[in-house]
Amino acid sequence: MALLLITHDLGIVSTMAHRVALMYAGQVVEVAETSEFFARPLHPYAAMLFAALPETAKRGQQLAAIGGTVPALNQAFAGCRFVARCPSAFAACHNTQPELYQPVVAHTVRCLLHRKGSQRSSSRAPLAAASMLKRRAGGDRRFD
Repeated sequence: MALLLITHDLGIVSTMAHRVALMYAGQVVEVAETSEFFARPLHPYAAMLFAALPETAKRGQQLAAIGGTVPALNQAFAGCRFVARCPSAFAACHNTQPELYQPVVAHTVRCLLHRKGSQRSSSRAPLAAASMLKRRAGGDRRFD
């Protein structure tokens, strides 16, 4: 039996899903096993989502936010759909639509940073985000 869960709640995703497909602007931008996704998000959007999660260590600080807005989906896209909001964007991102690349076994990402021969981004979401989600969800994966 399969279940398709569509949610914005990463805590629910971390406890209920076996695989994650992250979407941005109507397009899948990252696919991985849940544990791999939470330990090593590859797409800048995923990293920024994790950075925006509230946690006790950030109490009293302003929460991180992803600047800008989601683009209108009725437009033609010349390049990456996340380019206007991406802190890692470079020239090719504006006029090259990225394919789904597989820089890691069973982990695909739609980002030119991970195209073969491209310098990989060193930015990673803090691992604290993944462990915080596990703690909030009781630390179990009920459907493994």
